[in-house]
Amino acid sequence: LQWNNKGVRADTDYQPGIDKFRARHNIPITTQLLGDNYDRNLLPKIAAALQKGHDVNLVMEYGTFDASGNYRRVGGHMVTAVGAQSAGENQYIYMNDPLSQIPGADVYKIEGSRVDNYRFQGNTVTYLRAAFAEVPATPETCQLKTKEAQQEPKLPQKPVFVKDKSEVKE
Repeated sequence: LQWNNKGVRADTDYQPGIDKFRARHNIPITTQLLGDNYDRNLLPKIAAALQKGHDVNLVMEYGTFDASGNYRRVGGHMVTAVGAQSAGENQYIYMNDPLSQIPGADVYKIEGSRVDNYRFQGNTVTYLRAAFAEVPATPETCQLKTKEAQQEPKLPQKPVFVKDKSEVKE
């Protein structure tokens, strides 16, 4: 990955860096961007990838708003999604965060692309900027446009987890 004084840019550095690493080490996976940057309908796409057994990496961005309402990016962070769920009108993401000291997954409410009350970046607003699925490479998954990719997935009412629910702290 290409690092600079602001870290790794998800939109220009992450996927090409992972693809180079994968090719260099002959790892049979593809990296697929789920949705668009700041996609307000990202959680159902994450849940669909998790249901298929794919690893999902989340790019989080945090920033502040000044008195005029102008947003300034402060930094970013990557975590691993381990679950997604809707409960009525609410949507939740379950994640393994390297900053967390508690065992199991951290759970956050998502509103659009905003992560409510993310607790590790002080007085900032946190957004899900992007999500990438690591998918086993097959002739089918290497095609960029498939019927499945064009369909909008639905977010399940029951949590979708990568591993047994008993291993995930709620």
